[in-house]
Amino acid sequence: MKDYFIQNALLGLCSSLLLAQGLACSETSPTRAPVGELPSGLDWASSPSFQTSELRAEPYTGELAPVAEAQRRLPTGSALHSEVVLRSCGPLGGVCHNRKEYPDLRSQASFLSVIGAECNVQSATPEGVFDGCERVGDRFDVDGSSLVEIAWIELIPGDPPESGEDGSPEMAGLHVHLSESISNDRNAFFSTGHFTRTFIREGEVEDLSYFALDLRWRHFDEGKHWVAEVPSYATDRVNSLLQVGVEQGDLNRNGIFGARPG
Repeated sequence: MKDYFIQNALLGLCSSLLLAQGLACSETSPTRAPVGELPSGLDWASSPSFQTSELRAEPYTGELAPVAEAQRRLPTGSALHSEVVLRSCGPLGGVCHNRKEYPDLRSQASFLSVIGAECNVQSATPEGVFDGCERVGDRFDVDGSSLVEIAWIELIPGDPPESGEDGSPEMAGLHVHLSESISNDRNAFFSTGHFTRTFIREGEVEDLSYFALDLRWRHFDEGKHWVAEVPSYATDRVNSLLQVGVEQGDLNRNGIFGARPG
């Protein structure tokens, strides 16, 4: 008798959960379609296709043996991801850039998305940046000069020199190192330093000055090194510039502009 009530209770639960989906409950095992035949009521011919045409890139035909060998052994992105990336990730959470580091390499889709993306964005020090990860730097001008690419910038805290005192390349202030010289016969003069970036808007290339600093400027190294004195009233303004982010063409400060061809 007990088994009878349990069986009927299970059948009632099955009915309440599955009848709304058009499934039937019974005391007997469900009828299975013969092997090789479609279950009754399913029409696979009208089902949508999730397959896409295979994308192929032009093969490498250069003379670098390591590249040719890699192309032979790992002919697809899927092979590279499964044979190299996943094998080096290990089974632990937090590795393989899993939620912890940039970029996320856990899936083939996220692995594909890193092509052309920024790299070394979490480098602890400028020296840790790989040359190939450097981007084209923003440009700088002061006192109406021509625009020159920014190599790197640095804010050295401290009080600026008193009026009339000579400055030095190690003085406190906002240091702007450039790829080329901006010559100027004056020194320690008030002017506006502009930071300019190239944008592409609706297919048109446009140079936009996105920040300006009206401060006293000094220059060293024949005009390749400019320093803005930063008095207390201008601290927030300079910090705003650093928070906006300045693209630096020689981010690791080794004299090589990695984004330039050759």
